[in-house]
Amino acid sequence: YIDRGFHSREVIEALLTLELPDVEVVCLAGNHEDMLLNFLDDPANGQLWLGVGGLAALASYGVYVAEDSDVDALVQASHELKAKMPKSHLAFLQGLKEDYQIGDYYFVHAGLRPDVPLVAQRREDKLGIRREFTKSGFDFGFKIVHGHTGVRQPENRSNRIAVDTGAFATGILTAVVLQNDGVSFIST
Repeated sequence: YIDRGFHSREVIEALLTLELPDVEVVCLAGNHEDMLLNFLDDPANGQLWLGVGGLAALASYGVYVAEDSDVDALVQASHELKAKMPKSHLAFLQGLKEDYQIGDYYFVHAGLRPDVPLVAQRREDKLGIRREFTKSGFDFGFKIVHGHTGVRQPENRSNRIAVDTGAFATGILTAVVLQNDGVSFIST
């Protein structure tokens, strides 16, 4: 929801105020949301986050810092973000689910580690795994619906559905429609 543009604050606000009658809205955590939370807890390790969109997220909250800032500047930026971020936004980010299962579908930001039981999957993999997951044909017992690793076109494979068409770079945002036994995609 954050980091790939200068409207992170507005995106979170939109999700907080989203009202869809008779629809359960489930928001999942991604690696960027975790990086923001880690920045609040340990700003000295925030350099990576700044380089992958954190600067834009900070700016959306009125916090400005250089990408090559020293530790003191990172600590200052973290304190500023804590002061400027609405408590409802922080609670939203802290309350994001790692995963969600419904029927034969298991939703997760990035994927799962093949050959590892579901109860032993690590948050770091659910939010950040790439190649080991996307190159595997492992049958998890349900179809994994994920993003994180960009694809040119959405993919419906035997073990997973990939929907990340890299909207931040391509301008193409894709959603999957799972209805009865059918899988279709909406891209805009």
